Amino acid sequence: MLVLDSLDDRLFKKLEYERNNTSRLKCRDVLDFKPNGLIKFHWFKDSMPIANDNSKYIIKKHQLIIKHLNDSDSGVYTCAVNYNGSLYKKTFVISVSEPLEQNETFEFSLYKKATGLESKSFKLYLNVTKSKFLCLFRTLLYQLE
Repeated sequence: MLVLDSLDDRLFKKLEYERNNTSRLKCRDVLDFKPNGLIKFHWFKDSMPIANDNSKYIIKKHQLIIKHLNDSDSGVYTCAVNYNGSLYKKTFVISVSEPLEQNETFEFSLYKKATGLESKSFKLYLNVTKSKFLCLFRTLLYQLE
């Protein structure tokens, strides 16, 4: 069994993903030569071995696929190969965050009753995120009170 003592690796890559996406970590370049024979790649998360469990992690030769990323998937992933008594490794630092909100167009109608027979209406189109629209809407309601 292969055990990692430390992650003071010189080869590391920082990656950022949005929640619910899939990550594909590739470790092929950990070896800069073409060895003879079968090589087994070992994958670790935060220094703990990763099991090839098809619901979350899929290990295919030099590749680790992480499905349905969530906050608990943030961490340090390491690919390691023990070849001819030497340990070769590559480290990935992954952070998982909320997906960025997309802009939407909101139609906002205002009606102002005037004295007499006149009334005015206005239509306002906003191309903003939903949370920004709700914030603007609450501010407008507060101002109208």
